[in-house]
Amino acid sequence: DESGDILETLVNKDGVLTAFAKHQDLPTGHCIALVDGAERTLCANLGAATKYDTSDLWNSTNIPMLQNTKVIYVEGYFLAHSFETTMELATFAQRNQITFVFNLCGEYVCEDITYVENVLKILPFVDIMFGNRSEFDVFINTVEAKLDTSHSVIKNLRAMITGEGVDNLDMKIENICESPVKSKPKSLIVVVTEGCQPVQCYSIGDRLKTIS
Repeated sequence: DESGDILETLVNKDGVLTAFAKHQDLPTGHCIALVDGAERTLCANLGAATKYDTSDLWNSTNIPMLQNTKVIYVEGYFLAHSFETTMELATFAQRNQITFVFNLCGEYVCEDITYVENVLKILPFVDIMFGNRSEFDVFINTVEAKLDTSHSVIKNLRAMITGEGVDNLDMKIENICESPVKSKPKSLIVVVTEGCQPVQCYSIGDRLKTIS
């Protein structure tokens, strides 16, 4: 549609290589940013952005780009509506030794148990995970309330987002979710933001430790 043409023209003009999925029966999504001093929010009508099937991913345009990429980044809202496609990207990244990056999304999404379960399913494939502190807090609350998870794992995860007593806690990725690669130790870099406060970075490997 006209909005899609405008979007494609603008990003191509800025030198972005695009490979949009186009659906004739859905309108291009729109998003308005509302800013009032230090407060801001987004109002979105996602439209066609809510549909991205595996058939959209594995087409003749995307395959060469994926084969030559060094980093694959999936944002949290994409996972919320396209889990199968996200999982295909995650396994593709693992097979081809491509860095796989993921970020959590809004707090209200992190309250949804299906979303949380899907995050845990892709977590063994993730190399770097971003999120703000409130999102991580809600995510962990959902894990604690709705999933059968040990008290020690919850305690360590909470220590991670608060930055208190985090160094050298026992925390393996396999304790959070089942790793698909039993013979390969998996590490995960977690980046926690909190507005204008300093960014906290942690590494979850054999132990949970502060990076910066």
